[in-house]
This record gives sequence, C-alpha cells and structure tokens, in this order.
Amino acid sequence: MKLQRARILIGRSDDDADFGARVCGALKALEHNTLAAAPTVAGASRFQAGFQSYAAALDAVFDLEQTRMADGRATNPRYAAVIGACDIGDMTGPAVSRAKDLLERPPGRGAATLQCATGVPPLDELIEKNIIALHQISGKWSARDHQLVAAMISDPSDARVGDRFGKNRSQIWKRRKTLMIDSYIALRDAILAAARLVDEAVGPPVS
Repeated sequence: MKLQRARILIGRSDDDADFGARVCGALKALEHNTLAAAPTVAGASRFQAGFQSYAAALDAVFDLEQTRMADGRATNPRYAAVIGACDIGDMTGPAVSRAKDLLERPPGRGAATLQCATGVPPLDELIEKNIIALHQISGKWSARDHQLVAAMISDPSDARVGDRFGKNRSQIWKRRKTLMIDSYIALRDAILAAARLVDEAVGPPVS
C-alpha cells in the first residue's frame, strides 16, 4: 500500500439505487486535471473518488446537488470529504475509512448532507459552521421548489428564469428572496474559499 496525502470524496444515497453509477458518470466528465483517481461505484448507492484539490471535491458536491434538483430527484444523498493518508490507486487507507465512518453515522434530524474533515482545525470549524448555515437554508426547500431553485442558482436573471417557469420577473425576484438564494450562494462561495485555504495549508499530495 502506497499512502499519500489525498483529497477523498465519498457519497451515498440509500433511497436512490442508481446513485453510484450516475454520479460516477457525471464525475468522469470533469476536466482531467480535477480528479486524482477515477470515480468508482462502491455498491449501487455509493461512489468514491480522489480529487486534485479539496476545493474541487466540494465544488463537485455543489454541482451534483444542483443537478439533482434540476432533474427533480427527490432523494437524500450524503457526502463526506476528507483529507488524509490514502492509497489513491485502490482507494484504501485511513482517509477512506474516515470518510466511510462519517457517512455511517446516523445523520440525525436536520443534519447537514456534507461532512468535512481536513485536519486543519480552524478551517474545519469555519467550513462546518458555514455548511450548517447553508443547510438551514436548503433544508427548508420543498421538493416542488427544487427545479426553480436550481435555475435561480445557475442564472442570476429573474427575467430569464421567469420565462422558463411561466412567471414574471417580479414573481421570481420574490421567490429568490423567500428561498434565500443569494444567501445560499454567498455561503457556498465562502465554503469554497475556505476549501482553497485548506489546499494552501495542506499543500500538494505527499507520498
């Protein structure tokens, strides 16, 4: 086993039998310099992958969740992003075990869908607080709002979003405020900024 410091992302969705294969397909479409290890299906409802940076791993989670909402999938995936020792070739080692442990823990009511462990305590705490705040927003979205939410996240134009959903600009503006889309985007961007600081603090993979 050749261990190196790696950025690992593992996900599971107990209510989506095709989750693993679908996510792997989406991740394989990423730019070649984003992934450190090809994503693999770890059981029908799970996947695991290695990333070149922690920021890329968290960004992938946000993209996957946005796609899930845009597709209208009323499922409840969970993710764990960990930095630690791993044999990136066969995806074994302490980092993978740690990520699996985070996913195995009962989520509890209102628990965030993304768990992080970087080994950089101040940034871990900052990311965790922002994820909790973000989840307090997204946790209030109903399944019937998901496609609209995904559209508003990806497109800042109320007029264009309105055209897609048969609403006028004023109606979309009000829904954007009610659903706290701008606050969600700000928290997402703050999490990704903290993840980039983690990458700087941890440095490149070391064998």
